[in-house]
Amino acid sequence: MNRPARLTVLLCALLAFAICAVAQPHNVLVIIADDLGADSFPLTAAVGASVPPMPNIAALKNSGVLFRNARSQPTCSPSRASMLTGRHPFRTGIGAQLTGATSPQLQASEFTLPESFAANAPSYAMAMFGKWHLNSGAGTNDTPRTIGGWPHFAGTIIGALPDYSAWTKIVNNVSTATTTYATTDTANDTIAFISAQTGPWFAWAAFNAPHAPLHVPPAGLHSYGTPTTNRTQYEAMCEALDTEIGRVLATVNLATTHVIFIGDNGTPQNVIQTPYTSAHSKETLYEGGTRVPLIIAGPSVVSPNRDSTVPVNCVDLYSTILELAGIDVDATQPVGNPIDSVSLLPILQNTTDVERTGFSQMFSADLATSVSGRVITDAAGFSLIQFDDGHEEFFNTTTDANQTTNLLGSSISNTAAAAYAALKLKLVNFIAGGVPDEPLVSSWLTTNTGEYARIFPTLADQTSGTSVTTWSRGAGVQSSPTYADVHQVDFSDDWVYIHTTGLASHTMGPWYLNAAKTNLFPNYPSNTATTFRFPRVPVIPGTKTLTGLGATGRMVNGVSMFDSRDAFSYSNANAADATPGGAFTGDGIWNRDGYHNEGVTFDPALAHQAGNNYHYHAQPIGLRFQLGDHVDFTAPNSYTESAAAVTKHSPILAWAADGLPVYGPYGYGDPNNASSAVRRMVSGFVLRNGANGTTNLASTGRTTLPAWAATVQNRSATLAANQYGPAVGAGFLLGHYIEDFDYLGDLGFTLGADFDLNLQNVRFCLTPEYPAGTWAYFTTINADNTPAYPYTTGRQYYGTPLGGAVTEIDEPVATAFVGGPFKTDRSGSTSVNAGNGDVTLTWSGIEGGAYTIQASGDLSMWTTLATNVNPLNDDTGAVVETGGATGQTKRFYRTVRTGVGTYDKTGFAGTVFSTSTPTGGGPNTVLPNTGAVNSSGTVVIQLDTAGSPPLPPANVAVYSVTISGAGVTASSITRPSQTLVQATFTIAAGTATGARNVSVRFGSPTGVLRTLTGGFTAVE
Repeated sequence: MNRPARLTVLLCALLAFAICAVAQPHNVLVIIADDLGADSFPLTAAVGASVPPMPNIAALKNSGVLFRNARSQPTCSPSRASMLTGRHPFRTGIGAQLTGATSPQLQASEFTLPESFAANAPSYAMAMFGKWHLNSGAGTNDTPRTIGGWPHFAGTIIGALPDYSAWTKIVNNVSTATTTYATTDTANDTIAFISAQTGPWFAWAAFNAPHAPLHVPPAGLHSYGTPTTNRTQYEAMCEALDTEIGRVLATVNLATTHVIFIGDNGTPQNVIQTPYTSAHSKETLYEGGTRVPLIIAGPSVVSPNRDSTVPVNCVDLYSTILELAGIDVDATQPVGNPIDSVSLLPILQNTTDVERTGFSQMFSADLATSVSGRVITDAAGFSLIQFDDGHEEFFNTTTDANQTTNLLGSSISNTAAAAYAALKLKLVNFIAGGVPDEPLVSSWLTTNTGEYARIFPTLADQTSGTSVTTWSRGAGVQSSPTYADVHQVDFSDDWVYIHTTGLASHTMGPWYLNAAKTNLFPNYPSNTATTFRFPRVPVIPGTKTLTGLGATGRMVNGVSMFDSRDAFSYSNANAADATPGGAFTGDGIWNRDGYHNEGVTFDPALAHQAGNNYHYHAQPIGLRFQLGDHVDFTAPNSYTESAAAVTKHSPILAWAADGLPVYGPYGYGDPNNASSAVRRMVSGFVLRNGANGTTNLASTGRTTLPAWAATVQNRSATLAANQYGPAVGAGFLLGHYIEDFDYLGDLGFTLGADFDLNLQNVRFCLTPEYPAGTWAYFTTINADNTPAYPYTTGRQYYGTPLGGAVTEIDEPVATAFVGGPFKTDRSGSTSVNAGNGDVTLTWSGIEGGAYTIQASGDLSMWTTLATNVNPLNDDTGAVVETGGATGQTKRFYRTVRTGVGTYDKTGFAGTVFSTSTPTGGGPNTVLPNTGAVNSSGTVVIQLDTAGSPPLPPANVAVYSVTISGAGVTASSITRPSQTLVQATFTIAAGTATGARNVSVRFGSPTGVLRTLTGGFTAVE
């Protein structure tokens, strides 16, 4: 788990102190309540909630700390595995409750708490009592000892007792039938063990209560008389649990023993109460399924009787227990068994703690349903749930405890959006493998992501160096500033997704329609809010695919890459080229070259816009300068190829839709030798000017196509008279059309000897990012440094173009980078003026951000030096502390971002759903509620959570949807949430019209049934 860098040194010092503080061995008692959520424990329940009396457990707080934001996994087996191993479900493989021998089991390869105790001195007596539920099937009765490492075990292997007063007890692999009340039995065994000890001991008491079956406990253990409802029986079981734990605690000396009490998951849906509903209970990733009571008491607690609101997780108990026993966690943990547990000792000792988030995870049978996924919550209460079906939900639990209002959308606040972005980044720590170390993930230009996109509207503005961050012309309206370059990178097993405004961080513009630069281009660019995906594993087919109009890929700054065409072609009948909005279209035979025809409209970075879509047709010289390629820059806005000798390979400039990299113009001379001299890559295309064996179009006229063009157009190279192009002349210079170029490979020249790049502008070669080699495109230039056809990709993709723009992400993804207004601030330089002691500080923040700057002499007391400091013109901030170094032997500084100005949020983190959630018409409705005979359509059935019988949790599948009468059937049934059911209704020909009842049954043929009377009507 990543920890904030600024706390690293302090953290080490604190842990060293903590270990010394518990050098004398203390006993450890862990008490687990089964199915007791925070809503049902007196100290954490909502005001006005019905709670059982549990005075004995509650009294632990007097000697300890109550953790009000403690979380477990949503079900019992994953929580127990996490506590025993210090590892989250994605590491142990246990992410759902065990239901049988085929369920994922706790493996012998896991290193457990008892094994860690056994590997260290002093020797602790250890025993486990109660519920195991980490292995199932034949031969598993001894797994608490053989797999878990417990020297002694007495209790049950299974998840739920058949009867609390008639059950099978396992004692060190010996089975015995017993009628002792199970809660009492576990207490008896724990007391007997504790009473027999003369040295340090570690006991684990995992009670079955208050897990189902719900019942009335023995009368002497509770005050509920003869309860008859689920909830009152549950509360009676809780009180009985407290009574028996009271007997255990009476044998414990809190001056020498640490006691940990925790619930293993949230309250079940049939007994959960305010503020949660049954849809957000046990077996869900919502707060009602994961929030649990946690109290830690004992001799290491400083200033007891405290509450802590920091988010913690049951997995943290692993390191906490070891450190409470004086065991060095890092020294004990085996190599190859990384842990996720972060000790709670700093909180117990009331000292500086690390930044924490709560994390829980849930698996389902197929790992791809709408209930499985993962959730992470920050200290401010913002909670992000990423479900395995690809959709996300984001809540502020401080104001929305039951998580009913998804904050994602265009109206999200800056504070919430920043929290969302931060949590997305943190979630990458909770997946196996972390961020992939591959160029497709890491090569995106993100260093300038905190800067506003800006343009030079006119040549006069460029000359004076006056750029703007808002503008309006034609299709390009940017009424608020927005951020440049790629601002988010996500990935899945198969895809990398980039999110971008489509605007560059180099200053864009100006654009004119004519060489004299007197006629402004009709459009400015603006935020396109684009998500573009690329296949992580390119497919190289034998048959190549033609490039289409629009983006053929994305430059690493997120700007569109187009192919060589400008979308218009020659019309023989009209003896003219088609034009935007013209009266005719071209023939598609003689296709205009974008660079040749539109180059006059390009800005100095060699780009312009189609509508508002800023894009490059040729090598992006402005981007190349930013990436450190062989380009010089002269202020205010001039780029030229450097006259110096080329010494290094060009960087990756773009990724094509087929997932192949696009490099700048320079590569290794020998494609198989990374030590060979770097030189300009030579395009395989030449003008048809009579040289190199080409046809001289100036002499013959445009009466034939080159062989490559005839192939891609699927026509003869010899054209009919009505297919000829215009004669080469002043209005139609050679190079005006892409068909004016021939491919040297068709003329007898040799690829790799006479030229470097094939028909698609690709070669296989070693590169700095691919030392073992890759197929790669190169952005080609001529010897005179002008762009060379085909500029980026050829007229075909070399790989299969599986990638492209998407409107939503319909699969689970992890987030490798978030920037823009959510980029991480970085410290810059600190300089001291020796003459007057002034200290100048710089940092990299976000443009539009407001910062408070503070100083300290000892890292404990901070003095504010300045407020509302704004980085200007880019993302660099600076401030001077007058005389800051005078009389100081040491001085520390920090910046605090206090706000961000108004900006165009479209497409940024938190403003869009990953997938669209079906919309219903309200409780107990079918939408649409009518359908024509002899037709079919999708409907959304929305049920009421307040109805009867109670709806089962969202992970219970729909068994059937039936429509009364004959002729209407339901298919393709899904359950997007607890209250929503989506299905396709098919109304057969001849079906009688009229209202029908719609019935939804869940789980099984006898499962919960809800019926909407007259919910759907068949009409003519």
